[in-house]
Amino acid sequence: MEIRKNNKRKSLIMHIMSIVLCLAMLAGATFAWFSDHAEGSNTINTGNLDVKLKHLAKNADGSYTEEEVLEGTELFLNTEGEPIQWEPGAMATETFVVENAGDLAIVYELALSFAEEGRPIDDYGTIAYLREHMKVAMKKCTDPAVPEEVTEATLTENFTFVGFGEEGFGKEIGEIVAAEQVPGAEQSSTKEAWTVVVYWEAVDSFDGDNWDNNFKDYEMTLNIDLNATQLSHEKDSLGTGYDSSVKDKFIDRDNVGGTDEGNTGTPDEGNGDGGNDGLD
Repeated sequence: MEIRKNNKRKSLIMHIMSIVLCLAMLAGATFAWFSDHAEGSNTINTGNLDVKLKHLAKNADGSYTEEEVLEGTELFLNTEGEPIQWEPGAMATETFVVENAGDLAIVYELALSFAEEGRPIDDYGTIAYLREHMKVAMKKCTDPAVPEEVTEATLTENFTFVGFGEEGFGKEIGEIVAAEQVPGAEQSSTKEAWTVVVYWEAVDSFDGDNWDNNFKDYEMTLNIDLNATQLSHEKDSLGTGYDSSVKDKFIDRDNVGGTDEGNTGTPDEGNGDGGNDGLD
């Protein structure tokens, strides 16, 4: 009889423990809310604005090869590929290639300037500058792989003479989109070439003397500069207008001589700088 009571007690305790365990599991499940998590991310990729300046070097067979212009690159050579011994009436040509090597559209400025100290020509401190009689003509090449023909006739008919200010500064402006922005574009579409002519206009006399004699054994540096900035072409969430003012600010940042579109005067008509008449 005692044994039966003990068994019932044990059985009752086991049932109670099972009920408690079930209640505990039920209570835990009550607080196990459904949950989930989601997030988004975006990689910001900046464009690459990269412009290169090259020139067309003539090969022995008459063809041309692009070579990057670096410090020390010899330019404006004679027909033998040697530096010119400049004298009145001398003319030199070079064709420069501007390449958009990045993935952003660009507006660029190809500029030439003369750097010189000048030379005293009288007892009154008058300083003469050779750049005052150096002429520069520039013409965009029809084919960026071939220089434009340079003769007195083509200079008169086709070339745009670039005016100079007090610092002897001339410039031309161009625009080039990136290759990936032109469907099916060939590599040449990312390039523009300019044939540049530099000419020393001879002066017969100056106050009875030969003015050009002032510049015997003289040194002057011709600088070629290429500057570029972004062109209003790529789009943001509102369109292409976010950088629409950049081009105007870039062109006008240092407007010393020349014009934004070049000067359309021919050599006989003058180059617009107040007295330099170009080729006669």
